[in-house]
Amino acid sequence: MSGRQDGRRAARTSGPTRAEQRALAKQGLTVALGVCIATGFARPARAYRRLHMLSAAAVVGFSVWHHMLYGDTARRRLRRARPETDDAGPAT
Repeated sequence: MSGRQDGRRAARTSGPTRAEQRALAKQGLTVALGVCIATGFARPARAYRRLHMLSAAAVVGFSVWHHMLYGDTARRRLRRARPETDDAGPAT
């Protein structure tokens, strides 16, 4: 069996798919960066300092998560796009 029973899809028991996680990471980055910018311009600054620092930490966290979700695929794609060159230099 390939996960289907009686022609119906089997229920997913794991968490969100990779594409859903990527979308969540991008949305989290957007919200955290928006809060960071808004609290950076807010006055009085002292009242928003803690929220500003937490949102900046969230930006870093979401950035790391986003990077980890793409992993090695972006580098592999770049390697395929670039032609292989000889490091020995031009032939004479």
